[in-house]
Amino acid sequence: MIYIILVLVLIALSFFIDKSFSTFIFGFRFDALNIFFKYAYLILKDYLLLIFTSLLLYFSDKKKILSAIFAFLTTGFVILVLKYFINRTRPFEVLENAKLNGFDYGFMSFNKSFPSWHTAAAFSMLPFIFSVDKRLGYFWILVCILIASVRVYAGFHYLSDVLFGGLIGYVIGYLFLKYFKIVLNYLLSYFQ
Repeated sequence: MIYIILVLVLIALSFFIDKSFSTFIFGFRFDALNIFFKYAYLILKDYLLLIFTSLLLYFSDKKKILSAIFAFLTTGFVILVLKYFINRTRPFEVLENAKLNGFDYGFMSFNKSFPSWHTAAAFSMLPFIFSVDKRLGYFWILVCILIASVRVYAGFHYLSDVLFGGLIGYVIGYLFLKYFKIVLNYLLSYFQ
């Protein structure tokens, strides 16, 4: 419970420092770091996260695959609805020096900033990965942090976008991991 409160406080505080934090990050860019984040951006795609998790579950616990897929899709739906209603402009649209060469900013002009879908997608798979292998789960936390860092570094998102996206993704993933089977069995028994 204390972790949830801590995360919520951090998210609330991050709203007040979003623009200055992004500007601070943009000031520390240099070529080697730009290349690292560019390749991380190209490799860590949202659909690859689902494929990796599904393959991991296929070889370790097949019963959780459907739950992971529904968690991923539900996370996407929740994020889409929030983006529509919150309608927050992306940092690269309002801050100077936010764009970097090698990153695709075109598709994001119609897609709003808050919350981060990619971060939410990565964190929605975290409970499933932890349920299979704790060491791999700790590695996955690093993957989630890298994805969130790429999103902020490239000017796609503010700090609060990735923090809130991570929280939403994790909570949805956790709920689907714990309760999907119970709800599915109830629904199936109802229709028999």
